[in-house]
Amino acid sequence: MDQRSNFARKPQNKPVLISAKDGLLLKEIEFEKFSLSADQIMLVSGGRFYAVANDGAKIYAVCAEI
Repeated sequence: MDQRSNFARKPQNKPVLISAKDGLLLKEIEFEKFSLSADQIMLVSGGRFYAVANDGAKIYAVCAEI
C-alpha cells in the first residue's frame, strides 16, 4: 500500500507536511494535548511550524521544530 493511502487514515487535527513534488507525507507534527483545525492560522518559517491551537478550553500560540 502506498503512503498516499495511509495519509487518509491519519488521526484528525494533527498537522502534516506533504511534499509538493510527489504528494507523499514528509512529517507529522505533534503538539501533545493541543489540537488544530484546518481553518486555524499556521505558518512555517526558519525550520519551525507555528500555529494557533486549542486544548478544548483555551487558545494558544504553539511552535514545533520541523
